Formats: sequence, C-alpha cells, structure tokens
Amino acid sequence: MVTYKEAGKMLDKAMEALPQGIFDGLNGGVNLIEEAKSDGRGGYIMGLYHNNMMGRYIEIFYGSFAELYGDIPPMQFEKRLKSTLHHELTHHIEGLAGDRSLEHWDEDQDFLWAGMEEEPLTVGSVLFADDDDCALAPAAKALWQIYAFERCADIPAESAGIFSAGNTLHPDCLKAAEEKGASYRGHSPKELTEELFDSCDAVMCMSLAQADELMERFLGCESKILCIDERDILRPRMKIGWKQAIERLRAAIDAQTELLRAPSAEGIEIIPLTASCPEHISAAIAALEEKEFSTPWSEDMLRRAFADENKLFFAAMDGDVTAAYIGAQLIFEELEIFNVATDEAYRGRGIAKALAEKLIDEAREKGAERITLEVRVSNTPAIGLYTKLGFEEVGRRKNYYQKPREDAILMDLNLV
Repeated sequence: MVTYKEAGKMLDKAMEALPQGIFDGLNGGVNLIEEAKSDGRGGYIMGLYHNNMMGRYIEIFYGSFAELYGDIPPMQFEKRLKSTLHHELTHHIEGLAGDRSLEHWDEDQDFLWAGMEEEPLTVGSVLFADDDDCALAPAAKALWQIYAFERCADIPAESAGIFSAGNTLHPDCLKAAEEKGASYRGHSPKELTEELFDSCDAVMCMSLAQADELMERFLGCESKILCIDERDILRPRMKIGWKQAIERLRAAIDAQTELLRAPSAEGIEIIPLTASCPEHISAAIAALEEKEFSTPWSEDMLRRAFADENKLFFAAMDGDVTAAYIGAQLIFEELEIFNVATDEAYRGRGIAKALAEKLIDEAREKGAERITLEVRVSNTPAIGLYTKLGFEEVGRRKNYYQKPREDAILMDLNLV
C-alpha cells in the first residue's frame, strides 16, 4: 500500500512535471490531506478546489485514495493521484478565466440520469470502461445484454480497460455477476484505444477518477463521457463486497436501459440498386468506397455488379443524398455480404441496421438458407450489430485484411 509520505512524493513529482505558470494565482498551494473525506452519500471525495476568503488552493485527500485504491499497484495509484491533481488544476485555470465548463460537468453528472426521464438520451452504442477490463466493465456489458434485450436491443455495448488490458477476468466479480444471470461468453479483455473511443456514442466509467482520466486523454469529448452512477462503483477490497458492488452495477444498468434510446433511421428510404441506378448514386457509393476501404471498388465495377442478377445491393437515401449502402452475392443457398459502408455524417442513426434487415428479408425471399460475412476484429460496433441481428462467430482468418493488416472474424446467420 502506498504510504502518505510516498503519495506526497508522487504528488510533488506530478507538480514538477507541469509548467509552473499553471500554479499562478494558486496562493494557497496544493495540499495533501492525510484524512479521507466523505461525500455524505457513502462515497469519497478525492480532491477539491477552493476559492474563498483563504485564497485559491487545492486539497487532495490521501485517506480517500487509501480507502479506495489501497490495494492497487503504486503505478496505478500514482496515475489516479495525478489525474485528480489535473482535474482540480483545470478548475483553477477555468476559475481564473471565468470559465466554469468543468465545474458544470461535475454538477451535471448528478442530474444527468434524472433529466433523461423526461428526454431519453439517444445513443448508437455504449462503451463501459474500468481500469483493465477484467471486472466491473465486462460485468456491466454482460448485465447490459440482459436488460437491453427488451428495452433498447438496438444499442450494442462493449467494454475496455482505461490503463491496460488484463489477463483474466476477476473470479469473484465473475461469480457475482453470473449469479445475476450475466454471461461473459466470448469476452476477451481489451485496452481502450482512440479508435474504440471514437466509435462509441457514450462512454460510461465506474468512477469520477476514471472519467477525469478520459477527459484529459480525449480533449473536447467531455459530452460523451459519463459516470455510470451518482456515486463511484469501485472494486471492493474484500471478497464479500463483490455481491454488493454487482448489485449496485445491476441497478445502474437497469435504470440506464430505461433511459436510453437507439437512433432512428426515420426519413431514410432504402432502395434496391440495379443496372438502372442513377449515376449520382453510383458516384456517391464509389466515393464512399474510396474513403472507407483500402481496396475500393471503382464506379465502373459497382455498376457492373448492380447489373448482376446474383448480387444484391441496397442504398439508404436521405432525399438525393446517399447515406449508406450494402452489397452481397447469392451463390446457390448462401448469401455473402461483402461491402457495407455508412457516410460519417449519418453514423449512429441505425441506418446500417436498417440496411442489414432489408438484405436479410430479401435473402429469405430468394430462398437463401445462410448469410455469411467477414468483419475486422477491431470493428466492435459492426460486430455488435451483427450479433444483435443473430449472427454468430464461426471462425477467423489470419491477416485477412490489409492496410492495416488485421484478422477477420467469420460470422454466419442461419435462415432455416
């Protein structure tokens, strides 16, 4: 466990690494308080920024860190300490500038879910984040699959580790979540990347400290970073605490699935693409191909494919604008999906799902018995969508994709 003296040295090191101008006007300095500080609701306050008669100063509560993070490695303890320092210094800088953006974010977290009772939050996908994706985040994902099935099944969920990807799931957390009916089938811990962060509409952290870390790492993205509950949900220090932690997580997920809604493809028309396809549509799809794929199809290749009776193509149209398209080939009783692309401006509205559902219906009408596809292992939103539609992973192809080189997941949907 990191001692008070060791925490002081960590804090001094973090302060020395910052430009000294950041501390201008902080006449009361940064103070490490040995005691813990309660928030009055059963949680702990990690740090506070003060601007009062005593001046401007920061308090960081070592006791709170010791209570919550006393058993984590010193390096992670130091990261959390540093993150809290940066959070409070941001309050200071904004205070000097008359900007209360971060203060408002802190306040808004207390009222966010209550406000959504009147106006649900529309999101296309959710990412749950904890330290290493081995405990609470994958448990949240597994619980989400239970409650979202009936309420917001169109919103896929993923999980990731903020600081690292662990090796194995925490056994006590796993057991407590499974007792609630959660399934971890197929879960493999992963580290949070910029690509994964960008692909999700809402990122839900287990604690305010984790949210601080993400706000510092992904500047300008504060609006999509949320705390999963009004109070931190943290790993318990004792084995018997896991049931209570999972029950709190279950209650939070239960509430959220009532207050979130999937984007709507309302106003989007799905049309078939044939040999008579207007040129502006084929040109738009060729532009999408060029933008999205390392080996794009040319407009001439697309038009030849549209004329092929064994191929099925559909486009999602917003008036005269081509928002997305999907393409597949029918060989006897098997339909292979080979291209799906959505314009960046139209992502997160459920359009890809509408296209896939249209293609599945058409495949059934043509007598197909199975639909197959390949998807990049890193394309979490697409994997989530296909899973929701009933596809199952049946294998992998090593280094199938190029630029960048990456494995492909093979997925099948049986129609009979």
